[in-house]
Amino acid sequence: MSDSDPPEILKFRHYIHFIINLNYTLYHDRIVVTGSRTWVPRLESTIWLNTLSANPSTLWLRSAHFQWAMILLICISLVSALILPGAGPATLPILVFDAIVALPVLAYLWWSKRLIRYAQFSTPLGATILSVGDTGPDYANFEAFVAELLNRIRVAHTHPVV
Repeated sequence: MSDSDPPEILKFRHYIHFIINLNYTLYHDRIVVTGSRTWVPRLESTIWLNTLSANPSTLWLRSAHFQWAMILLICISLVSALILPGAGPATLPILVFDAIVALPVLAYLWWSKRLIRYAQFSTPLGATILSVGDTGPDYANFEAFVAELLNRIRVAHTHPVV
């Protein structure tokens, strides 16, 4: 940021281990999103606030960790179902092995079960171009950040930047 750039109003960080690490920096007329996502090592985007609608939608999702845990649990169940009918006397060792493998997967599933709330901001035509999630170290500041972002969007619509 150079000396001529306006000062930041607020910052927010959306973070999910190994999946998403986004930093939102709110200015008077724009929001700058930097960070990384799975398979995208570097991300930087500037969104002008006057291009966003002041009516965000709310979306509740679980993280990809929950989906991965469910896939692992289904795979373990399928492998067990295929092995057990023909196992004969080796049934107990297979069941013990399944339990040993399934317990960490169940713990992973339990750890990742939390629903994540996303505030999604669209253009007036309805295309979603900004999503802010309530996870990470700034979780407690989510409401304040979204409220200030809405306030800035309203100001940007009433006082457009030339």
